[in-house]
Amino acid sequence: MATIKEQEFPLSQRDVDAYWDLVRWTLSEIFGKSTEAVDDLQQSVSEASVDYQIVCYHDNPFNVAADLAEVPPSETTESQYKRFWAKNITVFPWHKR
Repeated sequence: MATIKEQEFPLSQRDVDAYWDLVRWTLSEIFGKSTEAVDDLQQSVSEASVDYQIVCYHDNPFNVAADLAEVPPSETTESQYKRFWAKNITVFPWHKR
């Protein structure tokens, strides 16, 4: 398993943990789904190359949760998306909405 080194990757372990916490929260609270799939995905990403991890962490946690919930984008998810950011803006204030 490749370990992300601080100098190779722009996110700290704290940021990585916060990212997956947001995916879990969104999957559970917004989509009403079990979070078990998040653990598998997180493990898979952590074992991937640093380049692949960088690509993965550029995806919005909401979108990752929606994919895991198998919910296609729609007007319903737009309101859910706004609820997500209202709850989590202080965690990822730099991320474009």
